[in-house]
Order: sequence, then structure tokens, then C-alpha cells
Amino acid sequence: MTKHFLVSKLLLSILSILIGIFYILSGIGKLINTVAFFNTLESYGLGNFSYLAPFICVGEILFGLLFLFQIRIKKAAFFSIITLSIFTIAFTYAHFFKGINDCGCFGEIGFLQSSYLISLIRNFVFILLSLTVYIYADKDTTPTPRWKTISIFCITILSSIIAGFTLNEPFITNEPFLNKPIQETPLSNYISTAKDSTYLIFVFSYNCSHCWNATENIKSYSENKLVDRIVGIAIKNNQKKNFYHDNLKPNFEILSTSSDSMGLIIKSVPTAFFVKNNIVTQVMTESIMSPFTFKEMYPNF
Repeated sequence: MTKHFLVSKLLLSILSILIGIFYILSGIGKLINTVAFFNTLESYGLGNFSYLAPFICVGEILFGLLFLFQIRIKKAAFFSIITLSIFTIAFTYAHFFKGINDCGCFGEIGFLQSSYLISLIRNFVFILLSLTVYIYADKDTTPTPRWKTISIFCITILSSIIAGFTLNEPFITNEPFLNKPIQETPLSNYISTAKDSTYLIFVFSYNCSHCWNATENIKSYSENKLVDRIVGIAIKNNQKKNFYHDNLKPNFEILSTSSDSMGLIIKSVPTAFFVKNNIVTQVMTESIMSPFTFKEMYPNF
């Protein structure tokens, strides 16, 4: 008897390909700037789990290839359900307790980035698609063609090498404010600038340990008079705010904002914007370098 179209082999193949494309795009987006995804996980408050960033990038591409090549899709669908569920729970926690709006799901592929609600809906859709494949797909007992095995092996090895490189130096960074007049960006809502002055805008979270580490370097920019003014921007959190001020003693003013407003200016914390001549000239997201390193790299700032 022919299966109903909803569970037909043709539809399962289409769903599998769609899931595969989703994972490959997600993996590639993270892979070209693995350190940015590392920082996103750090901003989630996941501690040492952020070191899994390269493995997640490579794993997503591997998942995508299994779905795309129709190899062991029943097992792949099972692990897809678990993976997406974990990501969704972690992102929900980060959104409500850390003020994170961008899940970092597609890394540097800017046009695929979305709001929390859209990201949540998309994840649930792909969980349902994976569940459908898991329930209705037959167990795959046929041998995998040699060319598919070799292709997956080579791509996985190449992805692993790239992830190692981009954990230190990204291939591409998606910084929409870079080289733009500050008046054309949402940053102008927080600071008024003069053409003959230099500024550093430090966007961070009171909950983020990575931000705590960056704060000492941020303070040094003022102490070494590399910039004329520093402004911090953080989501209001009275409990952690007191902890931050008591222990880190920032030497710069800090403005409060909402999680939605912060989502308009950054993808992950910490992020530092350098402004000179009313132009955003440098953006740091991977790590906040010391002023001494900054002067060597950008002597004309």
C-alpha cells in the first residue's frame, strides 16, 4: 500500500534536504567567525561550554551533510531533536536572564539573523520537521556509497581546520556600523559626539564574566588617555549592577537600556565601538584588546 503523501518517501526526502540546508547554513555562518560564536555562548552565561564552539560549528555541518546525502537520517533526526531542544532552552534562558536577543544561530550570515520570537518559532519548526523524519523514516541499512563517505570525511576535516583558524582570526565579520557616521546608527541615541574628540562605547552585560575581564582593558583606555570619553551601555540589572560597581569599579559612565534596544546595536557582548571624527572607525567583538595593543595596531587612531 502506498503511504499517505504526508509520510511518503518523497516528502521525507524533501524534509531531510531542508533540514540539511538549515544545518549547513548555520554551520558555515558560525565557521567563518568561530570566535564570535564563542563569545555568544560566553554571553549566554554557559561558562566552559563556550569552548565547544568549534565542535558545534563542525557538528552542524556534519549533521547537514547526513541529511543532505540521506545517510542514517533516522539517527540524525533523533540527535537533531536533542540538539535543537538544547539550543532553544539555552537561548530562552539567555534571552530572559542575560538580555541576549541574537541566538547567533547563523553567525555572520546577516540576512538570516532574526529576533528572539522568530528564532524560537524557526527552532520549533525544525524540531517538528526532525521529529517527522524520525518517526516515519525507515531504518537505513543500505551501504553508504563510497563517494558520499569520502565527501563527508573531507568536508568535516576541512571544516575542523577552518574552525581552528577562525577561533583566532575570523574570515569575515558582519559589522554594519563600521565606517559609518555615528548619527546614522542607533549608537547616537546614547552619546553626543564632537568631531574633534574620540570616544569608546562599551556595550556589555553585568552578568557576563567575559565582560568583567574586558572591563579592565576598557578602564585602561581612559587611564592612558587614548580616548576622550568612554560610555558603557548595559541592560538594567540592579543586583548584578551593584556587584559590578563594587568589584570592578568602572571609571566610566554607564547608561541603562532594554534588551530590545541592545539587540539593535550588538549581536553579542562585550562589544566596543571606537568613534573618531563622528565615524565608527573600529569595532571589537571577539575580544577587547588592551590600549597598548590597540595603539600598535591602529597608530593613526
